[in-house]
Amino acid sequence: MENIEKRFNLLKSLENDFSKNVSDKAEEVVQASLNERKQRIEKVDLDKDFDNLLSDSNIRNVFIRLRDK
Repeated sequence: MENIEKRFNLLKSLENDFSKNVSDKAEEVVQASLNERKQRIEKVDLDKDFDNLLSDSNIRNVFIRLRDK
C-alpha cells in the first residue's frame, strides 16, 4: 500500500511539474506576442500615414464633402 502511495505521489508531482512547465511556456509565448505587437504599434507613424492618405485626391474630397455637410 505504501508503494502505491509513493507512486501516486510521484505521478501527482510529475503532473504538477508538467502543468507548470506548459503554463510557463504558454505565458512566454503570450508575452512575446504582446511585446511584438507593442513594438509594431510603436513603429507606426500616424502623422505620416495620415498625410499619405490625404495626398490621395479622392480621399481628400470625401473629407471636404463631409466637412461641408
